[in-house]
Amino acid sequence: MVSGLILAAGQNKRKGKEKPILQHEMAALIDVVVGNLRGSKLDELLLILGHDARRMVQKLSIGGLKVVINPTPSVGISASLQRGLAHLDDRCKAVMVAMGDMPLVTSATVDQIIASFTKSKKGIAVPVHNGDRGYPALFDKQKYFDSLLALRGNVGIDAVLEQNPKDILEVRIKSDEVIVDVDTHQDLEAVKTRIDLPVGAYTFA
Repeated sequence: MVSGLILAAGQNKRKGKEKPILQHEMAALIDVVVGNLRGSKLDELLLILGHDARRMVQKLSIGGLKVVINPTPSVGISASLQRGLAHLDDRCKAVMVAMGDMPLVTSATVDQIIASFTKSKKGIAVPVHNGDRGYPALFDKQKYFDSLLALRGNVGIDAVLEQNPKDILEVRIKSDEVIVDVDTHQDLEAVKTRIDLPVGAYTFA
């Protein structure tokens, strides 16, 4: 069983920079991410939300999702990971970590990562585009559950990757979808040219 965690609580740091929260657009981004991962071969899908969870859930297509609330998103990305890991199905054998601000990642790419991981003897699968590693990343639960759970503060999965370089399978992805995230409104406008993102319909009152 392969489970997927969508980290969407906000207020996190990745790649050494503070990520501003796009309050009015976040629901639209997350909804696209959910739809793409729901269409993949993941057996279970968990969405980790933060303080705006109640309003967010009202605007999302959450059928078939397990919604988990992270009450301390300001702590960093590790807090969302911990909440998600704690709610995995007991049958889970591998866990995929995806980001709620990366709506370009397709179901086909998720399935490619899962297929490559299944065929490999490696414990970690990471998508790579033109030499740059991205998301979503897939981990053998038995091998790496404790390492992921031990992360603290704003430290994300890169720490686990750095500690286990020989156990990483790099899955080459032709599209830049695995490295494109939305940090700013400019990023959002660029993404809107590539996918149907009806932002206005999701604006919070």
